[in-house]
Amino acid sequence: MEKKKKHTALKVILIILAVLLVIAGGLAFYAHSLLTRPESYFDRSETIYVKNPGRVTAISPHESIPDIIVPQIRDEKPLEETGEEHEVKDNIINVLLMGIDAFESGRSTSGTMPHADAIMVIAINFDKEKVDLISLPRDTFTTAPGHNGYYKLNGVFNVGGGMKDPKAGFELVSRAAEKWLGGISIPYYYGVDFQAVIDIVNAIGGVDYNLDYNITTFSGKKYSPGKRHLDGEAVMAYLRIRKSAEGTDRSRTNRQRRMMVAIFNQIKKKNLFSVLPSLINAANSGIWTNTTLSQTAALAGYAMRYDTDSIGLHVMDGRIQLKYEWAWSFVDQQPRIDLIDEVYGIKTGPVGICTTLYEKWLHEHGFLAIKYIRQAEKVINAANSLADKGELSKEQTDAYRNCFNAYSALIDAFENASSFRQEHYEGSLGSEEQERFNSLNAELSKKEAPLKEAVLELEGSIGLNEALSWSVRKDWYNDRDINDTYVDFR
Repeated sequence: MEKKKKHTALKVILIILAVLLVIAGGLAFYAHSLLTRPESYFDRSETIYVKNPGRVTAISPHESIPDIIVPQIRDEKPLEETGEEHEVKDNIINVLLMGIDAFESGRSTSGTMPHADAIMVIAINFDKEKVDLISLPRDTFTTAPGHNGYYKLNGVFNVGGGMKDPKAGFELVSRAAEKWLGGISIPYYYGVDFQAVIDIVNAIGGVDYNLDYNITTFSGKKYSPGKRHLDGEAVMAYLRIRKSAEGTDRSRTNRQRRMMVAIFNQIKKKNLFSVLPSLINAANSGIWTNTTLSQTAALAGYAMRYDTDSIGLHVMDGRIQLKYEWAWSFVDQQPRIDLIDEVYGIKTGPVGICTTLYEKWLHEHGFLAIKYIRQAEKVINAANSLADKGELSKEQTDAYRNCFNAYSALIDAFENASSFRQEHYEGSLGSEEQERFNSLNAELSKKEAPLKEAVLELEGSIGLNEALSWSVRKDWYNDRDINDTYVDFR
């Protein structure tokens, strides 16, 4: 009996050892795979060239009494506007890294809303063993996919949900950033807040860095220029410097890229895998990602063996102008087009809305047209609800039809003038082009008065007491008929 028990115990031990060997072998294979084939942990998304990725469009129904899906002047890429598709030849994975101006408590150091104040695309080319960091200026004048209006790129995070729904905010910034890559997908992201950055830098033992400016940390500690060992608070203070001889956002993005490389070097020096538990523990809060643990480990392993001196450092630079209380960045389109060709090997077109000329057109013509369109939508929606119930009289139906046709005409005129301005996004117009542009703008203005008259007639006909507004607020970004989401851009 005793012998049988010993035999059974030995058998159990042997089984356990066998299982452990299998697990160990699996882990060894898994670790080897992480280090030698990191690209295998990512699904390569289709990456395409979009003919005009920055165009603001409106979907116009053509039925006189339709079951209306309310047209929106919003940032969308309808299928009929998609140009020739070009797949990126190399196996490139894009990861968007975003730094959020917030602490664990949700407090922001500027304004009432934490923004995505650092936005950087990490393009990892597994075929060419190449990494490029592309900084997108936070003040970039842009649109937010699926939302009405014009925002700073860092404020798109707030349009998506902000700190109330950070994952949705990060996803929306990713979609908006794809516009600046010519439609190339950015399937993965990491978002970190201030506290997570501080904790992670402390977890790796700080960073050695050659400071070029005086800095003061949140706790009051001061650092002078020169070779310094920086803790998490010092790194954050450096990244937060807003002004310099180089300019505002431009110098800030340059510092962010340099500090990123310094952090990479420190992680390599300390051996990332040895501090991985500390990093994970430090990032229990204040970090968000849509990658899996395996994908994160694969990227970490790739970074460990990558020579940071060969990282390509880029910025989508542009003119910075002070308008409406804040600085706005208007990206120089040809350098942007050249950068995309250099990194991804595709030819793309301009993002026509991110120009001072388009912004000027909005103030002279576009915003007012949008305002009229919004008022029409309020009344058309109410009338459409009655139409669905069969409660419109013949007189009301005639007013409805007249209003809808005037509404569609103004949308068409807006699209025509907007498209022309986006296509001619820089330089002065020739005499024939200027004449054409003047004609388009005149046609746009001509359509506004008939729409207003038709809207008021329909409103009275159906007995609607909707508060309508026919002028654009001076602070247009706070006008809900222009920007459907309020963002405090401070």
